[in-house]
Formats: sequence, structure tokens, C-alpha cells
Amino acid sequence: MWVQAVHDGKAVAVRVSWDDRSQSPDTAWLGFERRVRETVAGDDSGASAETDRWPDQLAVQFPRRIPEGMERPYFLMGSETDPVYQWRWTSATRGGRAVAGLARGLERFDTLPAAPASGAVYDHGEWRVVFTRSLATPDTANELQFATGRAIPVAFFAWDGSSGEKGTRMAVSSWYFLALDQPTPSRVLVTPVVAMLLTLGLGIVVVRRAQRRQA
Repeated sequence: MWVQAVHDGKAVAVRVSWDDRSQSPDTAWLGFERRVRETVAGDDSGASAETDRWPDQLAVQFPRRIPEGMERPYFLMGSETDPVYQWRWTSATRGGRAVAGLARGLERFDTLPAAPASGAVYDHGEWRVVFTRSLATPDTANELQFATGRAIPVAFFAWDGSSGEKGTRMAVSSWYFLALDQPTPSRVLVTPVVAMLLTLGLGIVVVRRAQRRQA
């Protein structure tokens, strides 16, 4: 999995890319699957003709607040007493859809009213999903307030629908850290230019005085 983030001081965009050799659900295979189900239904094996097609899914996880020390919620989707803030994306709809919510363990996810904007592309065996959200939001109790220059814990979960992954069957990461660069102060760029101009001006004055003395 590859993760990139960028911000403009007002909003943050997080792009997550990961390998998945089969897009789920793959509409190109629906006709073939239908014929397979009809064949299975017509034999005497007693097997069910219905098969489940699970979507590909992704969850990006943050704590609700940036910790001051190394204390973090439980990495496996938090707990009842210390939930985590998550963005969840699914390929079930065209273009995908993202929601935000609080995970209180593996079995509970409470959706929040505000969701990040998202966009997804599947290309040559790779998903690329981009989430976009304001750095600060009105819901400071439940939604993480992104800050520049701070180490922000982040974790990831991915489900491969074609492999039957859903619910608690998924790929899991531990906590990593996301760092958003602080904007470069204008004085950092202006000060060297001013110093160069002052040095140049002083040099010109010294040279002219030396020329006058020689004259």
C-alpha cells in the first residue's frame, strides 16, 4: 500500500493505492457467473446457484484527537470506551462511495453525518482512492482535527471482495504516522533576498569610495 497526502492550509487530500488483481464486483464477469450459476442449479449436486459478490473496501483510521504522547487507541478499530475515527470506502457503487464514522471494535461502526469527498480509479490491477476533507470541522468531539507539523497516527484496512473478504476477514495494518508539512513562512524566502541586496548595495558603496580616493 502506498499513501500520499497534501494540504493547502484549508483542506487535506489523502491518496491510497494498493494492489488488487481483481476488481470487485467485476461487471465484465457477470454474464459468465450467471451461466455458471444456471449450470450449478441444473445439476444434481444440491449446490446453491447463488454466489455472493462482495465489493472491494478500504478503511483509513485515525484517533479522534492527536495524542500528546505515544498513547493511541487500540489499532484494531478501537474499542467501546475509546473509539476511532474512520473513513470507509466501498466499490459497491459506480465510482465508489465514502462515509465517515466511529468504529467501536470490529462489530460496530457508527456513521457520522459528514463524509469526506472521494474519488476512485481501478487501473491495471491497482486501486487508487483519494479522500478530501477540511483540516478543521465543527464536530471536534468525533472528527479528527488535522494539524500541520504534528505526527498523526493512521492505520489502514483493506478487503478483497473477490477473495470473499468481508466483515472481520481483511488485511490489517498497525499504526503509522502521517505528517503534514507546515507552510513555509514568507520571511524565510524574503530574508535571504533582502540580505543579498543589502550586501550588494554595501559592496557598491565601498567600491565607489575606493575609486574616488584613487581619483
